[in-house]
Amino acid sequence: MRTCEEQTALILDKVSRHSISRKKRMRMIQSLSLVAVILLSFSGLAFARYTNLDLGRVFNSFFNNPSVDQRIDVGQTVIEDGLEVTLLSAICDSNRAYMMLEIKDTEGQRLSESMIAVSLHRAGIGLEKVVYDDAENKATMILSMDLASGVSAGDVVRFEIDAIFSNFLGELEYVDFDFENNDNAAWIMYFCGNRYEHTILGPWQMSFTVNAQIPPKTISASPADSPFLAKLDIECSPIATTISIISHRSREVGGDLIDPKDVFLNAGDTEAIDAWNRYVEETDVYTLSMLDYIRSFGEPYLTLKDGSIISLSQVRSSHGADGGQADYFGDYFDIGDLYSVTFCGEVYVFDEGNFAY
Repeated sequence: MRTCEEQTALILDKVSRHSISRKKRMRMIQSLSLVAVILLSFSGLAFARYTNLDLGRVFNSFFNNPSVDQRIDVGQTVIEDGLEVTLLSAICDSNRAYMMLEIKDTEGQRLSESMIAVSLHRAGIGLEKVVYDDAENKATMILSMDLASGVSAGDVVRFEIDAIFSNFLGELEYVDFDFENNDNAAWIMYFCGNRYEHTILGPWQMSFTVNAQIPPKTISASPADSPFLAKLDIECSPIATTISIISHRSREVGGDLIDPKDVFLNAGDTEAIDAWNRYVEETDVYTLSMLDYIRSFGEPYLTLKDGSIISLSQVRSSHGADGGQADYFGDYFDIGDLYSVTFCGEVYVFDEGNFAY
């Protein structure tokens, strides 16, 4: 079993050795992608790419649902270090892409449910789900990735996985890295904060052509009579709903929060230090109270124009005393059918339409 330091050295060595031929390999991928696009255009055939694994209710509704017109069927395979990675399909909203990959180990039993994918060259790539099939020694991985502004139909989106860690063993207590002399150290530090049995090295370089992006619907509102919420920004797509909040204490709305950068504390001034500690504790209490208030209403949900409900489940969030943001997933729906979102007991209507109740 490799230590975290050994994993780091292997990854950085592999990245260094591949960096010389990176431009050449990118040109090859561009050429192959162009050939694939031409062949598909002339054949007029659509190759549906699904998986026989259960991805769960939400992701099944996107990737294993033949009625989703915006799904991009790819079928691109790259093999590195005995790991065969196939990009089955992708789907894009206005600012994020979701990719379904099938991973097969041709050299052993290195895959597991506890796997992560590391990209050293593309920020904003996240792991959403892993489903492992022990009988066939393969896994299906759902990745998400931030899209550059201005990406539209016809553009080629490229991404790279540099390493896959598999079979989580536990957390590391401390790892020392030279951050000043290693641009990749921060990424390695983050992912090597945990110990894994297997380190499988790429890179696996993938690409797909955007066929269509699902435009989101947005709302900006000021909740009525909320003790915590001053402003809301809601962005809804069939893939994800993002709710950003600004609290009454935020400086953005004239609140009383103090910017730590504006505070000068004399090391010997215990009274000032005590005052600052009390202030920090007070804002922490406010944040927890705000989160309790939000949770007391249950999860938000969407209502379609025919009256049907799309339940939402929170997948990530970040909040402080000034507000924050939460992302939610729900089953696939037609964005044109969206009527409203219900959050903290208030109904926010996106547009007027026939509402059957």
